[in-house]
Amino acid sequence: MPAVENSSRPRNGVPRHSNRRTLAITSAVLLFLLTLIWSATLWDISRSQKEVQSSVEITTRTLARALSEHMMSTVKRLELAARELDESWTPSGEEMIVEATLLKKSVGDLAMQITIVDATGAVNYSTLPFAAGVSIADREHFKVHLTPPWRDIYVGKPVLGRVSGKWTIQFSSPIVRDNKLVGVTVLSVEPDYFASFFRSLGLNPLDSIDVIRSDGTLLVRSTGDALIYGHVISGTSYLREDSPLSGNFRRPSQIDGIERIFGFYKLSHYGLTFVVGSDVQKAFIPYEQIRAITLWGTSLLSILLVALAILAYDSVRRRDDANRQLELTGQVFDFTGEAICITDNNTNILAVNESFCRLTGYSQAEIIGNTPRVLASGRHGKEFYRHMWDQLLSTGWWEGEIWNRKQDGSHYLEWLNIKVVRDLRGTITNYIGVFADIKKIAVTQRRIEFLATHDELTQLPNRAVFCDRFRNALDSCPSKGCTFAVLFIDIDDFKIVNDSIGHAAGDNLLKEMAVRLTTAAGPNAVLSRFGGDEFTLLLEEADEAVAAAIAQRIIESLRQPIQVGDFEIYSGVSIGIALYPVHGSDISTLLQNADSAMYHAKEQGKNTYSFFNDDLQIKAAIQLQIESGLPRAIAENELILHYQPQVELDSGRVVGLEALVRWQHPNDGMLFPGKFIPQAEKSRLIDRLGEWVADRAAAQIAEWLSAGYSLPKVSINISPSQFLRGAALPMIERILAKYSIPPHLLAIELTESALMSDPKEAQRTLGKFRDMGLEISIDDFGTGFSSLSSLRHYPINLLKIDQSFVRDLEQAPDACAITQTVIDLARYLGISSIAEGIENEGQFTKIKMMGCNIGQGFFFSKALSPAELEQKGIITMGTATITRPT
Repeated sequence: MPAVENSSRPRNGVPRHSNRRTLAITSAVLLFLLTLIWSATLWDISRSQKEVQSSVEITTRTLARALSEHMMSTVKRLELAARELDESWTPSGEEMIVEATLLKKSVGDLAMQITIVDATGAVNYSTLPFAAGVSIADREHFKVHLTPPWRDIYVGKPVLGRVSGKWTIQFSSPIVRDNKLVGVTVLSVEPDYFASFFRSLGLNPLDSIDVIRSDGTLLVRSTGDALIYGHVISGTSYLREDSPLSGNFRRPSQIDGIERIFGFYKLSHYGLTFVVGSDVQKAFIPYEQIRAITLWGTSLLSILLVALAILAYDSVRRRDDANRQLELTGQVFDFTGEAICITDNNTNILAVNESFCRLTGYSQAEIIGNTPRVLASGRHGKEFYRHMWDQLLSTGWWEGEIWNRKQDGSHYLEWLNIKVVRDLRGTITNYIGVFADIKKIAVTQRRIEFLATHDELTQLPNRAVFCDRFRNALDSCPSKGCTFAVLFIDIDDFKIVNDSIGHAAGDNLLKEMAVRLTTAAGPNAVLSRFGGDEFTLLLEEADEAVAAAIAQRIIESLRQPIQVGDFEIYSGVSIGIALYPVHGSDISTLLQNADSAMYHAKEQGKNTYSFFNDDLQIKAAIQLQIESGLPRAIAENELILHYQPQVELDSGRVVGLEALVRWQHPNDGMLFPGKFIPQAEKSRLIDRLGEWVADRAAAQIAEWLSAGYSLPKVSINISPSQFLRGAALPMIERILAKYSIPPHLLAIELTESALMSDPKEAQRTLGKFRDMGLEISIDDFGTGFSSLSSLRHYPINLLKIDQSFVRDLEQAPDACAITQTVIDLARYLGISSIAEGIENEGQFTKIKMMGCNIGQGFFFSKALSPAELEQKGIITMGTATITRPT
């Protein structure tokens, strides 16, 4: 087989971009064809619709013209008959009666009745029997002839005949002598006369024929077998005087609501318009059938085209995937770390990869065409190779250790895998061998084993190893009666390093910290990275004194700064220590107690150590009780709200109520906030508790308002975590909307710490609270470290003086000075000040003299339930005042 210099495999296949270009062209052609086909189809459908519309319009106009001509002949006959009667008139009327009798025979098919009336409207004669005294003086077709100009013939409204007793259309003509009305001739035509002609046209039952006067009066309408007359048609342009003689329009009928295409023709001389309407639904049935067939055919063609396009796309995608797979396989073949050799069924080498060349020293040109026998080391006998071939041919694979020889003659041990490749008939076509240098495998294996037991960053044992050593210590100690210590170590303010100079710097700090901790702990200690910035240390056979000494040594080792890049970082640690068996007899308890002691060390100021003790155990138990019991208390309504009045010091008027939560514990009775709020603040439970307080306070405000009470604002406390997470604003918006309470009745209290983290965001949020109409106060003012320069930018209404200053007013001058400063600051900012914790007359007098606006405390009232507030008159229909302690 000829050698291949540049590659060990063929690089066939169309480039991926070419496949995509073909797919894009195919999609574009498909889109073009679909657009062309559908455009032609829709154009043809639109053209067919217009042709049907035009055909119907021509037909209806033609029929309307034919009707007008028929009507004209009818009116001409009636007009001629009226003229003959006019000529036969004499004062006695006898000749006229004779003439009317004769005319009845000639126009009997047309006029049901001929009537002659005198100038007063009295009926003198009728071709039908009639009673004396019948008059039509009130009829429109008579009154129209009372004054000039005289009309040859007038078409009247359909009326119920007083002689015939039937509905007829009246055609009347005046009899005038010496320019004076002497009588009127009336020829009555039944509407059915017109309907019989209409029916002879063979129209669809839903088609309509209308005869309409110029004033909109419908003389007769025929639809199928039904006749309608007497309606008034309004809002139609074709009845205007300036409308064309003939035309078309399309709309629903004013009478039956059926949409029709109408054609009209006007007989202006007689003031009549003839309208023929063709039912749209019926008229367009052939069009709809053709349209449905056309759309179905076009859709089928489109589906076929899309299917062909999908097949083409799938073909291109498969080819593209195959090319990518081929390219990926080639890359794996070329760049894998293991050596690969492919032979034919006679073991002639067809291809090798770069790893093969690198491991054996042969180039591709040198090895291709040879057999693997050139690699034989001579260390294995014939039995070894016979066993190899027996297994290979019987099972299709073989793997094992084998010594081979490089081109330079040196021997090496490899782990070899051989796979037999067969075609569909089961005939062997190729052998594939994959092998690697066992020495490199061993190095990799050791690395994997190390990473399985150690932290990659610090190279310290990981948690699993630490716990394993911990178990060994626990197992051996009972028999030996020894003690040992567990230290939980946490880097102080590590997050600040990560956030300020980056995680890479934080990683470097952790590595240097691991080195210093290892040195300080000594060779016999087990130090591990427990996770993040936490380390654990196991000191076997160590008592309290040894543990304390090593903890102090660790702290001392960190007094020198750690160089991280261009920064010198002074980093301390907080250490918690638990001793076996004093502080626990199992891994979980000892680690948990060491963790609790570590947090106690942080509370003591950080960079120190603390042993676990009974007090911490009690605190841990209390914390666990709070964390497990508070969610239950919220769910099972064990919490209640009491409200402490806030009193205007000058007037004694109650200007506010602060909502304070109480816990009615099923076992411990009534718990005040100091018992559970600090523990809740250490977890996210404070947020759920804050949600409950806000919701319940809003619900109470709504209850009082619905009862008609006049009440002051109610203030609720927002926890810093709620505020900093951005949860406070949506919570307030939600409860205001839920209970529909006025915003000015709700006030929020925030501590200084809530404003310090992100002043700009705090200013934005407080601005939204202000825009909603809420009152904002800063609680416990003077105990934090807020910037006075930024305080003036916050839209606040109240500064609340912490009760620790109020409590010491009568003993501590510095408390007086701070309190006076806060009051003066509030006055300077144009806002009010409120002092909490006023408990006696002396405090009240002093705080009032300082100029404080509002007071709160037991001197005025303890926190009261809603019922007690109502009973004491603090919640009333008017204004409540407190003038003396209660």
